[in-house]
Amino acid sequence: MNLKKIDLKNWGLWRVMRLVLGIIISITGIITLDFILIAAGIFLLVQAWINTCVSCVTGSCDIPKTKLIQKK
Repeated sequence: MNLKKIDLKNWGLWRVMRLVLGIIISITGIITLDFILIAAGIFLLVQAWINTCVSCVTGSCDIPKTKLIQKK
């Protein structure tokens, strides 16, 4: 299994949103003792931590890093 290296430097808007929502949902689940909310919150926290999402599992959401060739 090839795991992605955990990147703790590049924090975009959606990664921060997953982190904040994960914390809020986890705390709400702990307060109400709802294990579904706790699981959903932990799921979002893990996604924010390893910077991945469900729709980008295959890496199809990555933007290719190619250099632009300037014409002279």
